[in-house]
Amino acid sequence: MFAEGRSSYAPFRTPWLSIGLADAASWYITLANTALARNMKPGDPKPEFETDTEAMRLYTKSLQSVSKRLADPNERGKEGLIGAITGFICHDVCPLQIPGQVV
Repeated sequence: MFAEGRSSYAPFRTPWLSIGLADAASWYITLANTALARNMKPGDPKPEFETDTEAMRLYTKSLQSVSKRLADPNERGKEGLIGAITGFICHDVCPLQIPGQVV
């Protein structure tokens, strides 16, 4: 019973899609993470973004968008930017979990 809960635990999957669709930088970080997961098998460690050309391209686009907007005082407090920064925190710090993977 508990193994099922641990193996597919992704509490932010549904809300994150809404955030990703609302902001380009959030969308690119979501796509970058998806590009990494594309070739993973259950039990594989999460690879780094630089190991996949497509993931790195998307990650870089997201990072450039966030950097540009942080430099603009009118953009700093906007929800999309905050969501994108949250995306970096989630995707860079949290392990990637694939359905069926035991954590």
